Formats: sequence, structure tokens, C-alpha cells
Amino acid sequence: MAVGAAVALARPLEDWWICDHATSGGLDWPKLKLQMQSIAGWDPGVYGLKTQAHTELMMVLYARVDRWHRKDSDCPLGELSFRWLLLASQEQKNLLGSFKRVNSGKIENWLDSLLDAAWSDVWKLAAQWHEVLASGWPIFALMGLCSKKLRSLSLGDSEVSETCRGGEQLQRFSLALEEDGMLPAAALEKALESAAVQACAYARATVYVFAADMVRRGREEGLLLDLESGTEMLSKAQVAAHSSRALVEVINPWPLWKALDRFSCAGLVNVSVQQVPNFLPVRNWFWIFVSPTRANHQDQVISNSVRAKQLPYCSREFRNSLAQVASQAPSHWQPRIVEVGAHFGDCMLWAAAAIPGVRCLGIEADLGRWQRFQRSVVANNFQDNIQAIRALAGSSEYKDHTEFEGSQLLSFVPGLALDDVWSEPLDVLKIHINGGEHLVLKGARRIFELGVKAVVVSCKNHTEMFRVVHFLLKYDYDMQISGEAVNASLRGNGLLRHIEEIIQETGRKHLQAMQRKTVTAPDRSGWVVFEKFQLNSNML
Repeated sequence: MAVGAAVALARPLEDWWICDHATSGGLDWPKLKLQMQSIAGWDPGVYGLKTQAHTELMMVLYARVDRWHRKDSDCPLGELSFRWLLLASQEQKNLLGSFKRVNSGKIENWLDSLLDAAWSDVWKLAAQWHEVLASGWPIFALMGLCSKKLRSLSLGDSEVSETCRGGEQLQRFSLALEEDGMLPAAALEKALESAAVQACAYARATVYVFAADMVRRGREEGLLLDLESGTEMLSKAQVAAHSSRALVEVINPWPLWKALDRFSCAGLVNVSVQQVPNFLPVRNWFWIFVSPTRANHQDQVISNSVRAKQLPYCSREFRNSLAQVASQAPSHWQPRIVEVGAHFGDCMLWAAAAIPGVRCLGIEADLGRWQRFQRSVVANNFQDNIQAIRALAGSSEYKDHTEFEGSQLLSFVPGLALDDVWSEPLDVLKIHINGGEHLVLKGARRIFELGVKAVVVSCKNHTEMFRVVHFLLKYDYDMQISGEAVNASLRGNGLLRHIEEIIQETGRKHLQAMQRKTVTAPDRSGWVVFEKFQLNSNML
């Protein structure tokens, strides 16, 4: 042990890039890395950073403002990530002013010192880019944010070298990144041979990163690609970029930093299964397809979290409800679950892996989410356990409801009521559709008459939660909102105020309801109804 420790201490600090066991200064670096991975990709702004980052992370950031070159750190990539996150949080005009001063050789304030040190230390790391990406620290995502902020202002053509202004080639690569698309191998080879790309080191580096990403995605899709390994192409990209390290390159129009960061965003993630008490899981893990890009809206924030934690994005209310129902179930229990707003299917996939014989129906309106859900079902061989419909769920009369007027989805996504696709009791009904949850409940009246043991609903505001609670009061449920018991004796405005107070106090809008009575389910009737309904090609 002593020999091993001596060897480790003899290595350069920059070699400790993963920081899985680093705790210098009393900091839990692995925990902070998870936090940064989850928020990476946003353009936070000073105020936004305070609301999106955890308090602990903020304390670390601002406590180190005057100590950019910490020699006692056992996590240099963590330190460097913090610097770039703080840079990315600055107002554009302040960041631009600092860029222009540092670029002309002037250091006037702490922000100038920060920018100068952060850029310089990127090139001093004793680590290859593929090692930085493998570490999980989202440095390149944060560098890309800073670059985007600076380029969005009028810097003038004189700031960018003539050889790197791009043209049609640059537009093609930038568009592919914006639309999360890939360029074929032939197009990448042609780009490398072009004079415009050969003349610009950052253009060559960007093309190499695209090629490496193509190999990575091909492997995720199970394709065999007869190309150089992604590591070799990333090394070529690093060598090309290393030849031009002036600060002005932070605003180079070629999207090198964003392309590097996308390479680190796996679209297929292996996640762990959180076991349901008293049940041996079918397996301890499963595959899930997520958005293969960094966060700029809700789907990708969730994808960030799944990648970072390697856990499904499935609310504790759902897991608690299923565990509570399971604790009262007989042996060989095969739960029946319906989820409206299945997203990527995290909860359905987790249930299929956690409990043998589970039968799940997931309903999702968004095409991209539904496609990823379907691919995950096939990848895990859960076709006998999970069925997925692409549809808008509501009450039978929901198309006339004002909340759905003008929806662009209605022209392309069929509508349904749950009573149309399921006709047996349920163990758990989960709803999370960001508006109109009470309409989904109205469309399931026949199912509620048969019996729904547990209901989990996430609502966007207290008025929608009031409608949900008002509906469930008719069916004899014990209800909690974010862990606080709902006073079932209240009615009208008193109940509305009660719900609003709970939400304000807890800061969450998640309802968990457990039915007091027990209903014995018929064997397969509901599943047969669904199988018939599935034949409607508009749903597939």
C-alpha cells in the first residue's frame, strides 16, 4: 500500500483527472462533478447559475475567485471546470470586455485573470482529450458556452483569422451540431481534403472530432465501422488545435468545443436497477436511450442526469408507490402499470427490470421521446412486458377543451382516453404531462370504478393539483403532496388554499395517492383490449 501511495504522489497532479476519490479542502469532488454534469449545457447567467447550481457548488466557485492556480488540489479538472462555469455565468458585455483586454495583453481585474488562467491551463493539462472526456468533467461544454456568448456579439471580422471564417463547409458542420445530426464518412473525407479546412487548424480538429463521434455512435447502434478508433482521431484533433493556442481562438467560428462535448454525451446509457423490497430483480441493470446532446431544454437536462448518475429518471413517488403496493401483494404478483407522459420510458423500463412479469403501458406524445422509448424496449428485450403508444391522452371530450386549442401536435398525434385502451384494474397509474392531468383522470373513470391501487401525478401548478385531488376524493384515497398529507375533509377554496400552502412549503408538485380498498383484477381482459387497440396504425 505504501509503495502504491508513493508512486501515485510522484505523478503530476494533472494525471488525477477522474477525481473519484478526491476530497481536498473538505470538498466532495465526485458529488460536485455530478452536479456540474447535470447543469452543463445551459447558458446560466449570473442569476441563473444561482438557481440552477446547488448551494454547495456556488460556495466552491466563489470561494476560489482569487486562487485560480491552486497547487494543493487533487482534482485539477474539477478546478478548471469551476473556472469555466464561472466564466459562462458572466454577462456578455463583461465577458466581451475581458476577452478584448486579455487578447491585447492587459489584465485589469479578477475576470481578466480568470479568463487568462482558464484558457492557458486548458493547454497545460497533462492529459489527452479522450481522457478529459472520459473523466466526466464537462469542461468542453462550458468552454463552448463561453465561445457562443462571445461570438454572438459583434466582434468584427478582424478578430477571426481569414483562413478560419469557413463558408459553406463551416455552415454544414454547425448545422449538423445544431440539429444533432451526423455527416457521412465520405463528406468528412472530402472536408479534410478541401483547402479551406486544411488552412485552418480548428477546422481540421473539428472534422476529426466529428469522425470520432461517428465511430462512437456507430458502436452505440451496434454497427461495425472499418475506421480508425475514436481515440486516434481525437488525438489528431488535439494535435491540430494545439498548433494554434492564442486566446483569439476561443471565438473561432468552427464549433470545436461543442463537437468535443457532444462526443462525451452517450445516447445509450447502462443504468442500475433500484430493487423493490421483497422482490429479486429480473436483472440489475438495463439500457436506456437518451438525448445524445447537452442540456438546452428539459429532455436534455434529464438526459444529463441519467448519464451522470447512471440511474433512471423515475420519481421517488412512483418507486415508493410500487414498493408499497408490492408489500401487500401475494407471491407471483404481476403488477399492471400505466404511465401517461412516459418520456424516455425510465419508469416502465425500471419496473420491467425490477419485478418479474410486470405489464406496462406507456403513452408519450413527443415523437423523439417515444422513438427512444421504443428503442429501449427492444434493446432490453422487454417487448412482452411493455407496450408504448404515441398519443395525447385526455378525457373522451378533450379535443373540445380550450387547453388543447391550437396545439400543433393535434394534427399529427391521435388522442385517446385511457378507458379506450385499458379495461382492468391497475396497480399504479402515473401521470406527468405538464398540464391537463385532470383530463387524463376523467378519461379513466371506468378504470377507477374497477380499481387503481396507487396514483402518482406531477402537476405544473396548484390549481391543476386541486383538480386532480378533487377527482381522487371521489374514490377513497389517502393522498400526500410531496410527503405532506392532504386534508381530505376540506372542500372548495379551503382545499385549494391547503394545496397551495403545501406546494409553497415543499417546493414540489408531486402527488402520491393510495387506495384504501383492495380490488381483485381479472386475468387478461385489459391487455387484450390494448392489443386490439394497438392495431390502429396512427398510434404506432
